[in-house]
Parts: sequence; structure tokens; C-alpha cells
Amino acid sequence: MIILEGLDNTGKTSLQEKLCGEYGLEGVHSPGPHESDTVLSWIIEAFNKDRGVPVIYDRFPLISEEVYGTILRGGNIFNTSPLGLQLQEKMEREVHPLIIYCKPPEEVISNWNNREQMAGVVDNYKVLLSTYDTLMSILRTKYSIISYNYCHPHDYGRVLDKIDSHLQWWARNRFDKSLVSYRAPGPNRYYDVIKRLGCGDVL
Repeated sequence: MIILEGLDNTGKTSLQEKLCGEYGLEGVHSPGPHESDTVLSWIIEAFNKDRGVPVIYDRFPLISEEVYGTILRGGNIFNTSPLGLQLQEKMEREVHPLIIYCKPPEEVISNWNNREQMAGVVDNYKVLLSTYDTLMSILRTKYSIISYNYCHPHDYGRVLDKIDSHLQWWARNRFDKSLVSYRAPGPNRYYDVIKRLGCGDVL
């Protein structure tokens, strides 16, 4: 599981498109704010899918809700849900996603160019950005995290190297051949990485 996180206007969607093309993998967007039961079911499905196929997520509710829920909606819905807490523990204990924290300079982020944003984002972007920074500092003790600034040309190569390593870890530790539901069309970077492990024909 590869998760792109960061404030609006930080290049997540563009990066997801590039990475999906590079690796031949599926890209999925977070469902956003919904009733907790709906989102919890979506997370369970995502965790199950991760045993058979790596996916590149544009945000993931268990992470982004800690920022957007807390600042814009008065609280993180997962912190008051027994199942939500269990899923947070499961992500840390079993799933171990790679998190790519998208963060160009603040002056770039705040250049909205009249693009419509979710209610409250523009007015609260400074506190949202600060909360994201704090959260990522905490999560670095639990997960593999790499920062990405699309204004730096060399950052993309660093991200590719990190993803290659994560996919190798995933294939050795998470992949369940009985659950595989996807075969990446070759040649692509995902196929090359997995083939080096001797299981390219399976995936």
C-alpha cells in the first residue's frame, strides 16, 4: 500500500498519475468525509486488497482524518470508534504502508489559482499544514515516510527508489498469492521490481 498524503494543492493527484503510469498500478482516491461506517468498510476492503495487489492511494482516511477531521469537522471520527481504533492498530501492526508526504514550499501551496477547494481549506491552510507536519513527525516513528517536493527535480527519482524498496518488502511480507486479483501489464517498473524477486510470472 502506497499512500500520498498532504494538503490540497501539493501535487498529490499529478504524482499519483505519474506513478500509476510508471508502475502500471491502480490509483484510488480517498472517499473523503462520509459516515464512519461507510469509511470503515472502505478501509477494511483496502486492507484486504493489499494482500493481493499494491495500490497507490491519493490520501487514506486513517491518516488524513487526523488533519481534516480535527481542524475542519471538530474531531477524528476514528478516535471515537472501537473499530476505527482497531484499524489504526492493524495498519501499524500488519499493513505498514509507504507514505509519500507531498509538500512543496508554502508559497506554492497557497497559490490556489482560483481552483475550488473543500470548504474551510483556504481559510485554514496554515493550521492544516502545521498539523500535517506534526502528524508526519509522529508517524515517522511507525511507518516508512518520504517527503516529496515537486519543485525539486531530483525528488521524483528518490520517490521511485523508495517505492521500489517498498514493493520488494510488500512482495516478501504482505503478498498472498491466493488473493492476487491483478497482473500488471509489462514492461513497467512494478513488473521489473517484482521480477527481480523471482515472482514476476505470478504477478
